[in-house]
Amino acid sequence: MVKLSLILPVYNESKIIEEEVLALDKSLKEKLPNWLDKLELVIVENGSTDNTLSLACGLTKKFSYIRVTHLDKPSYGKALKEGLLIGKGDYLIILNIHFHNIEFIKEALKILEEEKVDIVVASKNLRESKDERPFLRKAITKLFNLFLKIFFKYKGTDTHGMKAFKKDSIIPLISKCVTEGELFDTELLLLAQLYKLQIKEIPTNIARTSSRGIIKRIKPTLKDLIKIQKNIRKWQKIQKQF
Repeated sequence: MVKLSLILPVYNESKIIEEEVLALDKSLKEKLPNWLDKLELVIVENGSTDNTLSLACGLTKKFSYIRVTHLDKPSYGKALKEGLLIGKGDYLIILNIHFHNIEFIKEALKILEEEKVDIVVASKNLRESKDERPFLRKAITKLFNLFLKIFFKYKGTDTHGMKAFKKDSIIPLISKCVTEGELFDTELLLLAQLYKLQIKEIPTNIARTSSRGIIKRIKPTLKDLIKIQKNIRKWQKIQKQF
């Protein structure tokens, strides 16, 4: 019986997917041995133009707990949404192939099992966190979070990266999201706050990041922020009616 679903979206990661999954498998065996027969790794390949999909399918032959699903077009948000919806576990954890921290998985599971918490977020912006990314990346993360605080009154310090959810708490909110790009998980957390889900942040360590260009992401990010603002207002009005 699956109790934990690890969701791993991948796009054009043929150079590292096998190496990273092997490293993840080793860490799971060393630090979460009691969960090995109760977990699945859902690799969501979305529109890769290299051989990421075939490599991912090859991994299912090596590891029985891995399953792969495929989307025709690149879409980080759709990949996350697909993984969360098809995950069989009571707990759903979003990983990033560039930074998956086994200690976060271990601590998040303990929190979800023992505390009245619906979502655990690995925050790069907490004082105790160790963020070794380039200065520009760190600055953008902090500025984006400041934007969310000012315009959406978001109480947290980070909306990207690893997250753990109680499935029953988060699934009803997924259908309320309107974005399908890189801000899907940001919108999901904003809705979670609106619907008063309990969110807890814990420190994380990060040394690497995606190589996707920052400039190319500005325009779609702005468009998605406008969509999110309209959507949040919509659900705020609906809430006031009840």
